[in-house]
Amino acid sequence: MDPSNIIPKILIELFNSIYPLEEEVLGEIASYLKCKSVKKKELLLKQGQICKNIYFIEKGLIRSFYNDGPNHITTWFMKENDIAISVKAFTDKRRV
Repeated sequence: MDPSNIIPKILIELFNSIYPLEEEVLGEIASYLKCKSVKKKELLLKQGQICKNIYFIEKGLIRSFYNDGPNHITTWFMKENDIAISVKAFTDKRRV
């Protein structure tokens, strides 16, 4: 499997800037990747869910927020070429 057909070039560059990876390793990473398109206002992770994914944003912008009564409190924004994850919910396997 040619990882450059699956992994966006910018993501390969990001990986290699942290630690140079061989094609075989990139191929293994590519075998776990899935492309997911989301619509505006679609939630990637809902309150009470366990985070099981790490997202690479190819196009667009996402917002992280939590509910405080009737208010949505924004905690951060992620843009194109950023990686998005709920770190605590992913690493601790706990609900957000």
